[in-house]
Amino acid sequence: MVKLHSRANEALKRVNDTGYKTHINKLWSEKEYAFALLVLWCQIETRLKLIRYFDKVKDGWPDKLTFIRKDWAPLKRLVNERENYYLSTFVGQRSMWKLRDLIAHAAISIDLHEATLLRKSGEWVLSQLDSIKPERAALLEKKRRSDAQINRSKTKTAI
Repeated sequence: MVKLHSRANEALKRVNDTGYKTHINKLWSEKEYAFALLVLWCQIETRLKLIRYFDKVKDGWPDKLTFIRKDWAPLKRLVNERENYYLSTFVGQRSMWKLRDLIAHAAISIDLHEATLLRKSGEWVLSQLDSIKPERAALLEKKRRSDAQINRSKTKTAI
């Protein structure tokens, strides 16, 4: 029986739960822009890791985001379609990716103007990632094929 990594199962639940939208809107209405962006970033990160896991299922679950670069196929499309949104989400000291640590560990605040731009970019990136995120059935099938290939290689080596 094929099993996905436990974090992949958790990620699938998270990406299919839209409750985060209500949470973001509530934080936004309370002028907690930084924390709203952190919630949005967590959704982006979950999808990125899920997509990477699908791409490289034999490598296991990606704990770190070391694969984020503009020439990685899923992100290359984003760069080509809306480079400014890609940049504000992933590149530079004021990108969502870099700000997430400051928000989480230093509880920085972000003004409405900057937060609005980051939210718009982040929501666009999230929608693009949603359009390419793998479903459970596709993940299971790819994992099954990967496991079968690994087992064939082990059998050949043992012979």
